[in-house]
Amino acid sequence: MTGAIDAVAKAIDSAHHTFGHSVPSDFLAERAILAMRNPTDDMMQVFAALPQHHNRLDMWCAMIDVALGRIKLADEVQNEERS
Repeated sequence: MTGAIDAVAKAIDSAHHTFGHSVPSDFLAERAILAMRNPTDDMMQVFAALPQHHNRLDMWCAMIDVALGRIKLADEVQNEERS
């Protein structure tokens, strides 16, 4: 798992610990969003690689895609090509 997925999983586990399995969905959503508030190093690496003129929404979406493992970082792609 990526750091962001781990952070959201911990937030969800914490919510379940607090409320049991009847966690209010709005509370659970808020905890998940708060867990994504601080970008991981991988997310920031993608942000730094995007052109400065790039739309900020596109930047954030790309960072979230990295957190979900949907986009591979350049060094990961290079390592796979070498294998």
